[in-house]
Amino acid sequence: STTLHEFCLGYINGRSDLKACTVIKFQQALKWATSYFGDSKSLADITPADFEMWHRWMTAKTETNQRPLSKSTANKHAKRLRQMLQ
Repeated sequence: STTLHEFCLGYINGRSDLKACTVIKFQQALKWATSYFGDSKSLADITPADFEMWHRWMTAKTETNQRPLSKSTANKHAKRLRQMLQ
């Protein structure tokens, strides 16, 4: 089954219409998603609750997230990940 990482990389690489700075923003969102879910998390295994927990994780200082993001930045990454998954 397709992983989140594979699917999103395919989306980014398939979008030849994107400006370079937009590609970087999508890559940043993917980096935060794979930091939480891992590279091998199946796309089919990610639930809306998992997505919400990831969104909260980005703004919280935890053992696995020593540099939390502002809510605004986390919201932008979540929006970009949602866009890739639609």
